[in-house]
Amino acid sequence: YYNDTIHNYILADGTLFIAVPDPNEKALMKATIYCDDDSHAGIRSWYQNFAQACHDYGYYAHPLWCFLPDHGGDRGFSIGDDPDDDLPKRLEIPVAKMTHTIFRLLSKKEMFPKTSRLPAIIRSCDGDGYRALKAILFKSHPAFHDQPATLITAYPKQRDATILEYWKLFLDFQQLRAYISDIDATLDDETELDVFLRNAKYSDFLNRVTRDERRLLSNRHKYTGSQ
Repeated sequence: YYNDTIHNYILADGTLFIAVPDPNEKALMKATIYCDDDSHAGIRSWYQNFAQACHDYGYYAHPLWCFLPDHGGDRGFSIGDDPDDDLPKRLEIPVAKMTHTIFRLLSKKEMFPKTSRLPAIIRSCDGDGYRALKAILFKSHPAFHDQPATLITAYPKQRDATILEYWKLFLDFQQLRAYISDIDATLDDETELDVFLRNAKYSDFLNRVTRDERRLLSNRHKYTGSQ
């Protein structure tokens, strides 16, 4: 982390965490950050939204891609004054207070699908919200996987997903690959876009209607992300 001011911390992935004196517990408990998809990709997507909501209301949540193998113990991040610590020692007591609120939030009956295994996992964490968050991620995060490279052996395919769901799944794959293999490629790259279209349900149609446009410099903006 980098301590910008006494309350501002820039975390390892560039996330800004502002350690406010009085986190807004009431607003956080009312936040609509429910997980309606407990697949591995769905959990990773939900966690990023959950962490952002926590930060918005003054509660710490470790950024998804800052988790590391064999680091941070039960909660997955470390607090101390060593160079490798994720947060400074002075945040030990505030974070210890936050963990109970996060556990209560995770324990809400509508937080996960009714058939999900996750509520039982949370109940086994003895009121420790940060331990529960790591337990939720344990089978879905490459930092805790014995062979993380096996998670990125093939690009995702659309199959029966909507185009929006497929797009999110593809972005999740790119994030996994960046974390595991340090390959920083997005849909702005021509080769990535080719694969995305090829693995879509109606790939022949999509390739036919986009091929000519992609060749024209004047239409290139349609196939790049916002700058």
